[in-house]
Amino acid sequence: MKILYICNEYPPAPYGGIGIYTRRVASVMASNGHKVFVVGYLPFVGRKMDGAVTVIGLEKGGLQFLRGLYWRIKMKRAVEKIVLNENIDVVEVPEYEGWLPFGLKNCNVGLRLHLSATHIYEESKTNISGMLTWFERQTLKRNRFWLPVSQSILDASIKKFNVVPIKSRVLYPFLPELRCASLKEDRIKLPENFVLFASALSERKGAIVSANVFNIVLTKNKKMHAVFIGSGNDSFKNRILENFDIENRDRVHLMGQQSHASLMYAMKSAKIFLFLSRLESFGLVLTEAAILKCPIITADIGCVPEVLVPGEHVLGCTNMNEKTIASLVIKALNSQDRIRKISLAARSRVLHLMDEKVLAREYLNAYSQIKDLK
Repeated sequence: MKILYICNEYPPAPYGGIGIYTRRVASVMASNGHKVFVVGYLPFVGRKMDGAVTVIGLEKGGLQFLRGLYWRIKMKRAVEKIVLNENIDVVEVPEYEGWLPFGLKNCNVGLRLHLSATHIYEESKTNISGMLTWFERQTLKRNRFWLPVSQSILDASIKKFNVVPIKSRVLYPFLPELRCASLKEDRIKLPENFVLFASALSERKGAIVSANVFNIVLTKNKKMHAVFIGSGNDSFKNRILENFDIENRDRVHLMGQQSHASLMYAMKSAKIFLFLSRLESFGLVLTEAAILKCPIITADIGCVPEVLVPGEHVLGCTNMNEKTIASLVIKALNSQDRIRKISLAARSRVLHLMDEKVLAREYLNAYSQIKDLK
């Protein structure tokens, strides 16, 4: 099968979860004998090979006026040209930012539901362009075979946009390759005992709540440190520090954005991974922590119980009360046998649900259905 993925954050471009997902699914499908292409507005223009994957970079260009509309029309024309020239069987595009609001005329599309910009902006109480929401809604309307990463994001998308798919199929993402920093010089310097926050430093990702929780933990345990890994501006980093008592601040480590290998090394070493994000479609970082047998304490958000059941695979917080969560962290740190048992169960669960060979067959089956859709 010939598959084309649309992605504007394909590594090494600045990327987030969609970029990580796209590179991984493209690599897996190519390794299974399929001819795979990726196209997007990337830091280069032209074609490059990423292993067996052909990556095509487009140039945005255009005037400032209505440039979002121009870029999407240009994307549609570029994709239709690639479909024609390469005889593409199926195209996959994320709903995020709505890059195919006019559909395609010569190929069926699988619409991947990650998490819309509309969801993200509204949750963070940030003004969003009405045009961007329109792009996303139209992309949902014009491409009606949906591939959500979880049942919760499917339900949330239907509710938010009042659009129902013709057909949908939940497909979990492939696990990223979990290469920990193996060489001593590649490893980031970490304290011996630490609790970990690993995500973008933002309110939505729970950075401030986590800081308040960690402050209580550090006050109770003078040997414990708090490590924050993730991108964030200096102003927000200062906000995090200000949430710690002065006597605890020398045990707070704001390490910024790190390589994926260094992040995995930190997860493997952490005593607890705290994940208090307010809005997630899947939470891939949770599955990475589970594979590395890192004990997880997580908020009660919709997507988590689909993969990791609170009480069986993770310790779940039913509310965001900081003292309650801190007590849970402290109790976990003092209950190593129970934590070890839960962590092993989490690893087993993720390996079963996200088995690469099984997922590859499910993806191919879904793509075949999309191709044959009349």
